[in-house]
Amino acid sequence: DALMTMRGGPRGLLGKLYQPPPPKTDTTSSIIHYNKGKSILSPPVGSRSEAEMIESVMAALRRDGNVLLPVDASGRVLELLLVLDRHWERQRLGGAYNLCWVGPMASNTIEFARSQLEWMAEPLGAQFDSQRGHPYSLKSVRICSSVAELESVIEASNGNPTAVLASGASLDHGPARDLLLKWGDNPDNLVLITDSTRCVPR
Repeated sequence: DALMTMRGGPRGLLGKLYQPPPPKTDTTSSIIHYNKGKSILSPPVGSRSEAEMIESVMAALRRDGNVLLPVDASGRVLELLLVLDRHWERQRLGGAYNLCWVGPMASNTIEFARSQLEWMAEPLGAQFDSQRGHPYSLKSVRICSSVAELESVIEASNGNPTAVLASGASLDHGPARDLLLKWGDNPDNLVLITDSTRCVPR
């Protein structure tokens, strides 16, 4: 498993979704890998965090594993969706790997996000103004309201490896918990936590 986080908020597109962003002076980032219950903290990587997140996701998919990214119902999930959808589009991954967002309120959240473009970073508005389409058209993302709907998507793709952003950031409720129980015993799968505040002693 891997935890990817950056103190003070992420860089790149992740840190610039909402405008204006608060000033940040501490932007060191880290990846914590868990090996047999022991945490191993790698050196700060700064602006490499977004690329390393994608690299971790792709490594699991290439070994025919699934990727679970537990997320909140809104907020950071919108940033992650933009980053991953952009990568899927650029690399034309839709035919080989599924990219899904699962949550009972996912459809409502994305519709609300599409109506708030004027509050987002200037590059996102510029994309819309240049007639390249709405940044939240999310052409590569399949939105599912339940795990059962997700399973139908996977079945329809002949079992293609799947990256899933699932509601339930703490992994103790919602689709994220259901998928953790379903996928957790397969060593080829990856659980990638993107919010360090969720990593607390139990």
